[in-house]
Amino acid sequence: MARVPAESLNLRLLGHSDMNGHGATMQLIARGDYLYVGHFRGPVGISVVDVSDPRKPRVVKQIAPEPGTRCLKLQVCNDLLIVSHEQFGTVPARTGMAVYELSRPEDPRRIGFFETKGGGPHWMWFVDGRTVYMSARLEGYTHRIALMVDVADPSAPREVSRWWIPGMWTGGGEKPWWDPALNFNIHACCVQGDRLYMAMFDNGLGILDISEKENPFMISELQWLNGRWAHTVLPLPDRNLLVVSEETNEAGCMEYPRYIRVIDIRDEQNPRIMSRFPTPRGNFRKRGLRFGCHDLHLNYPG
Repeated sequence: MARVPAESLNLRLLGHSDMNGHGATMQLIARGDYLYVGHFRGPVGISVVDVSDPRKPRVVKQIAPEPGTRCLKLQVCNDLLIVSHEQFGTVPARTGMAVYELSRPEDPRRIGFFETKGGGPHWMWFVDGRTVYMSARLEGYTHRIALMVDVADPSAPREVSRWWIPGMWTGGGEKPWWDPALNFNIHACCVQGDRLYMAMFDNGLGILDISEKENPFMISELQWLNGRWAHTVLPLPDRNLLVVSEETNEAGCMEYPRYIRVIDIRDEQNPRIMSRFPTPRGNFRKRGLRFGCHDLHLNYPG
């Protein structure tokens, strides 16, 4: 396969690491002089990279995933690192969320594990040092659901509550009512105050009231026709806006265009689409792999 030449606009490559030959990386979270990296596939689950000299990033530790899993997502808050262990390929020994303490940031030490069973967690949000909000595939459900987990005692994480789209819980006798060609997985679970904003792929946007975490309830939903795979929700609370991105999947632009939308939530019971980001100009079909929107950089503290 021919190498695609690098291109940039107002960016300059400063440093590079091949991650000890394991370069299929996914989420990256910075904390001080260290970068914590989740990997798309094994044999490495997470890497710790010393970036004190950004021109010479240096891998200082790599940790394997649980057998049969991968560690796509991770989060850091205070002295805790949480890591997803999601099913990948073979039947896993166990799926769930690992908890590490970072008293020595270069050498994370596992102190707890929250087992989910089923396919395991995919997306995670953790900024208050107490509650992890995640989307996860659990036994008895057709798709990923929303889950809240308390890590006040990081050695013994416990489930607080869960929420799913009605029709997902086959273990409780529910039946999916949507077209099987649609993907109703809950993906991003992003929190602002006592609201949980969910990107739900082909089911669009959902807003949950989590003022009582043990009893979340739906405030409103918003679906749209000219797009698919709502992936991430970025709240802009001072402006009563949400920015929602859709995930591009197919190489060579061989799919319906995916968009980034601005949504007005001044009346959160009736959210409405205000506008769409413009599509960049140019021919991107022959540049290889996927082109288009996917994720957004969220408002982490600081």
